[in-house]
Amino acid sequence: MRGIIWGTTVGLVAAASGGGPVAAQQVARAATQAALLPVRALPAEGRILVTLPAADADGASGRFLYATSLRTGIGSANLRLDRGMLGPEHIVAFRRIGKKVAVTFENHQFRATGDAGVAAGGRTSFPTSIMAMLDIVATEADGGVTVDIAPFLTRDTVGIAESLNAS
Repeated sequence: MRGIIWGTTVGLVAAASGGGPVAAQQVARAATQAALLPVRALPAEGRILVTLPAADADGASGRFLYATSLRTGIGSANLRLDRGMLGPEHIVAFRRIGKKVAVTFENHQFRATGDAGVAAGGRTSFPTSIMAMLDIVATEADGGVTVDIAPFLTRDTVGIAESLNAS
């Protein structure tokens, strides 16, 4: 499951106050993977570090599609957990809140058109969901931050536990 979510994750955040020299050494020694964002895996520590760019005027470093799927099936037709089964799709944004980075799922199901006041009213009437709060590992010179995204990537987004408990 981690491999599937790992391959489909994206995100971004604002500038942050980072860790000290030890955190910078950990970030530097991790192998960087080619991806939409710089990703470094630290398997011995159970961490996956992602470097996010500085935030835009709205406080988000960008918006990305987030989708998950099962890499393998469970082996039981009764559970309906089949290889390639898709989980929910979301628009994800990362935002700095204090010393953490919030992973938010934005609600774009309802929109308001018109002037700026009407559009703002529509956005605030249907709030976002905070799905995880991530630790900031380091602050980058350009205002970006490096976060440990492992807690977000290891969530059960497809509902495997619920399916197993229901059987």
